[in-house]
Amino acid sequence: MRAICSKVQLPRWTRFLMPMGIFLLMSYGTWAFSHKLCYDQIYKHYRHESVAIGLIVTVCFLLLLLLLIWFQIAVMVGPGRLPQILPNSILAASASDLGNNEKDHGNNSAGPLICYQCDPNGYPIWCSNCQSLKTERAHHSSELGHCVPKFDHKCILLGSIIGKDNYRLFVQYCVFMTIWLAIIWTSIVAYIRRISRDYKGHGSHLNGNLIVVFIITTSSWLMVSSLLLTQLHCIVKNRTSLEIMEKRKTFSTRRMFCYYNPDDGCRYVVELNKKEYVSCWSKDSWCANAVESLGSNIFMWIIPWGTSVSKVKTDLEKNDKPTIEIVLGPYKETVGNKTIELIRQKITNNEHLTKIQAYGDK
Repeated sequence: MRAICSKVQLPRWTRFLMPMGIFLLMSYGTWAFSHKLCYDQIYKHYRHESVAIGLIVTVCFLLLLLLLIWFQIAVMVGPGRLPQILPNSILAASASDLGNNEKDHGNNSAGPLICYQCDPNGYPIWCSNCQSLKTERAHHSSELGHCVPKFDHKCILLGSIIGKDNYRLFVQYCVFMTIWLAIIWTSIVAYIRRISRDYKGHGSHLNGNLIVVFIITTSSWLMVSSLLLTQLHCIVKNRTSLEIMEKRKTFSTRRMFCYYNPDDGCRYVVELNKKEYVSCWSKDSWCANAVESLGSNIFMWIIPWGTSVSKVKTDLEKNDKPTIEIVLGPYKETVGNKTIELIRQKITNNEHLTKIQAYGDK
């Protein structure tokens, strides 16, 4: 029965059911807050006209803004798509077959990176579904049918996968959602005692819709704010949500990197333990980590529009032997300087698994 259910593929439009339900609930909360509290109580009963109008306009504006951000995350921008990458030129070169290698692999392979994630033999990770190399931090999505660069997580509440392209929008969504919930919650708390006191004196009473909204916003704010704090931690440390979850469990696969040592012109396969791998992407400062996650334009960190990935088109046809750096462009992921030093130290201490000579390094 489990095998049959696992093969069932639901239509892609079903991923929008949860977001639709959430926005209907948010619309209900906006109506109850604006009408039952702001208009009936603050505007009509307490005569705080400017406060009521300001709260209504702010809450409605934030609701529309959240809808716009969600549309970009799930529909307009998406998580991104990893370009198809040719196999690395890592076959051992020799004088007898050098000419054949150049002929056979010149147009069907790409020069390898200085450091890339690999298997124990030094071969990069291959995605059989995409028929392409799967670079660092990328994962294949069966739902989308391609590999997602810097795969963070699959957000069921938003009906979208969060990746390199829409990650900044996701963080901005969490920020504005936290603000939206905080405004509603604090406004109800600020007036609830006065309304309850007046009710005891046979004045206005606390509407049941406000009680429901208060309970929903309290639980939702705790959830969203904790999620936001987690994402801020990921940004500062240059980690993904998937890597945070992997840190709490044992690895199902070993984590190895193939590094080109310029001292002797050879490549070494070095294995990293759990602690070393989780922190291997962190750069020298938190600001550099934030730029990798949110983009180099700091002004756009607060403006929820578009993607942080610069779509620079490169003419690959003009390159007889394109490198992976050219193919990947902004989707290239690099380990930090401390990790490079750690790998070089392991090589010096003979703590490597394999030593190879790659044809593409010649």
